[in-house]
Amino acid sequence: MATVTIVNRKKLLPPESILRFQGGNTSITISAQSYDTALDGSASNDPDGNIATYIWERKLDAGLWQQIGSTAFNTYTNTVAITGTYQYRLKAIDNDNLSSYSNIITLNFTKLSSVAPEANINDSTITNYDAMNSGEVYQLDASLSTSGEVGTSFVSVNWTVLSPSGMNGKIKYLNQFKATFNPTVAGTYTIELEVVSSNGLSDTALLIITVY
Repeated sequence: MATVTIVNRKKLLPPESILRFQGGNTSITISAQSYDTALDGSASNDPDGNIATYIWERKLDAGLWQQIGSTAFNTYTNTVAITGTYQYRLKAIDNDNLSSYSNIITLNFTKLSSVAPEANINDSTITNYDAMNSGEVYQLDASLSTSGEVGTSFVSVNWTVLSPSGMNGKIKYLNQFKATFNPTVAGTYTIELEVVSSNGLSDTALLIITVY
């Protein structure tokens, strides 16, 4: 009598690969000098086992896909410092050596200048300025300041009386390139100009006024 053996072979299922940026987004736009791109594959899963390896891939603009990392962990960080459109995808490989690719996520990155702005006040020292008697005011002028590399611009301008303290009220138009200062007491006044560029860098300059 013949014996028939029936082997029930369960079909193995591939992992499900899911990729996001840290925070859950699938598309982000960043302007910086460089950026640490935090990739998150923690939503990936394997229905009949576990994920053994995570293969991280990247494509810049119209270039080819390139492997940038292979880990046993479901997160990865990739630093970029060149302007362009970066696409990322994840290949998950399970313990049965089955694999799948994730969705594609996109980083639009613009590299900002590393050149700091330059704060420039028309005169570095003014002496014998008798504003107290004449009733005149001193014109503060920062229009010669430069924002840094081509393509950057100023995002803020600020005038501050560093000494003596409590004199900021004597400056009008504190946040404009051209302001006025009206000292009412004799003494030496130190005024600071701070300019901040769109690349996030800043610079300061000092003006010293002596009033008799």
